Amino acid sequence: MIKPIFNPKRGQMVAVAFASGTGKNFREAIAESKRNNSNVSIPLLVTDKENIGAIQYAQQWNIDTITLDGLQYCGSWKELQHTAKGKEEYTKRTDEFNHLLLQKIQQYE
Repeated sequence: MIKPIFNPKRGQMVAVAFASGTGKNFREAIAESKRNNSNVSIPLLVTDKENIGAIQYAQQWNIDTITLDGLQYCGSWKELQHTAKGKEEYTKRTDEFNHLLLQKIQQYE
């Protein structure tokens, strides 16, 4: 049996948006969330880059933004994949990064 992840009787679905560019899709999601009778709210944008269009849209609509650069935090898989030590280090860093990101997002639940 498939269980729905959203029940409109419980109010709006709270969604987190992820973007890394111009923000066109994010802009459309915001517009949809601002419609009357919308079933979704977007209180948070997560991005890996600063100074991108998506952040400008978030600022216009007073949506909080978290910017975490995964490449800077974890390093380059392309560079680290060639040795066992590199793979291990990359795995450790990505686990830490994902945990950090999850902690920040959970503040919006």
